[in-house]
Amino acid sequence: MDNKILKIGKRTIGCLLVALLIAINLLPEMTALRNIENGSNIYDVKMLEPLMQGYVPISIWGSDSVRVSGDLSESLGEKSENTVTLKVCGIPVKTVNACVRESVYLMPGGASIGVRLHTQGALIVGFGDVNTGDSFYSRPAQKAGLEAGDIVIEINGEKIRSAKDVTRLCNNESNKVVSVKVIRNGESLDFEVTPRFDITDNEYKLGLWVRDSSIGIGTLSFYRMSDKKFGALGHAITDIDTGALLVAEHGDIVLAEVRDVKKGEQGSPGELMGAFSNLSLKLGAIETNSNKGLYGKMYTDLENKLYPNGLEAGYKDEVKEGEASILSTVSEDGIVEYKCRILKVYRQQDRNEKDMVIEITDKRLLDKTGGIVQGMSGSPIIQDGKLIGAVTHVLVNDPTRGYGIFIENMLEVAG
Repeated sequence: MDNKILKIGKRTIGCLLVALLIAINLLPEMTALRNIENGSNIYDVKMLEPLMQGYVPISIWGSDSVRVSGDLSESLGEKSENTVTLKVCGIPVKTVNACVRESVYLMPGGASIGVRLHTQGALIVGFGDVNTGDSFYSRPAQKAGLEAGDIVIEINGEKIRSAKDVTRLCNNESNKVVSVKVIRNGESLDFEVTPRFDITDNEYKLGLWVRDSSIGIGTLSFYRMSDKKFGALGHAITDIDTGALLVAEHGDIVLAEVRDVKKGEQGSPGELMGAFSNLSLKLGAIETNSNKGLYGKMYTDLENKLYPNGLEAGYKDEVKEGEASILSTVSEDGIVEYKCRILKVYRQQDRNEKDMVIEITDKRLLDKTGGIVQGMSGSPIIQDGKLIGAVTHVLVNDPTRGYGIFIENMLEVAG
C-alpha cells in the first residue's frame, strides 16, 4: 500500500512540475524571450526591458560579464551597440546585439499631393530625324553617342537649365561642332556633336527630344515636426518614356484634390484622378528624388486630424506580419484610415522600396478603389501604434496587394 501511495505521489508531483513548466513557458516574458532571435540581429534595448519585469528571473549581462540592471539606456550608453547575454535562472540562453535608439516622432501623412518637379539640366527622352534634304534620317546626337536617359547639363560650357536652352544654343552655333556634357548613371561624360540644318524648320538641330519637368499625383508619407523634413511617394519619380530617375533641380509639392477614382482590376492598375493648380496651397520644397521616395522641407505645418500629436516611428525590426492600417485620401472625405494586413516582411538590404508585402482588407477601400491604385503611393502604414512604412507599388495581377517601404529607410534618405 505504501509503495502504491508513493508512486501516486511521484506521479502527482511530476504532473504538477510539468504543469508549472508549461505555465511558466506561457508567461509574457518567456513568449518575448522566444521571439528574440539568437545571433546577429540588433534589437532596441526597449524590447529587452520587459524581460526583467516578469515572474521568471531573467537577467541581462554585458560583454564585460557585468549584470545590467535598471534603465538599459543609461546602463548601455546612448546609441551604442552592445553584445549582451540573456540568462534564465542564471543559465545563458541567448546572445544578441543590443543598441540604444532614440525615439523619433513624425506627423503621419495621408494627404493627396501634387508634385511639380524640375530636373537638373534637360533629360534626353528620344531622338528625332533632321531633314537635311540629302540625308533625311540624320540623327547627329545619336550618332555622336548620346543615349536616351542622359541628362544634358552643359553645352559649350554653358549650364543647361531648361529644354529651351538646348534649342537656343544649337541654333546659335550654325554647323559648328558643339561640346555636350551629360550625366549618365551618375557619371559625367563629354561628347562633340555637329548640328545639322533642318530644311523643314529652317534651323540647326541636334536631333534630340528633351524634357525638363514632370508633374503628377501622389501621397505625403510624413513630416518630422522637429525640422519640417518631409517624405512622400516611397519610390522615385522616373521619366515616363525612358524610365530614368529624374534628378531634381528644384520643385515643390502642393495640396491636391481627388476628384475621381479609376478602380483597379486584375491586369489593369487603377488611378486617383486628382487636380491642382498654381493657386493650390504650396506645402513644401523638393530637395531630393531618390529610389526610396521624394524628400524636402515643408513650408508650413500640415495637421493630421486622426493623429494630431503625431506617431512614433517604428524601426524595421519591429515590423511583423499581421494586422496594420494605412492612411490615404481617395475621395472628398479627406484622410481616412483603412485596415490592411502585412503578409511578408523582407529584411534584406538594398530592396529599395519593396520591404514588405501588404494586402488591403478594408471593404470600404476595396469598394472604392479595388485596392491599391496609382496616386496612393506614399500612404503611411501604421502598426501597433507606430508609423512603420509607406505604400509604394501595387501588384498588377492583384490590386488588393502591393509593396511597402520601411519608414526607417525613408528617414535615412530624409536625413
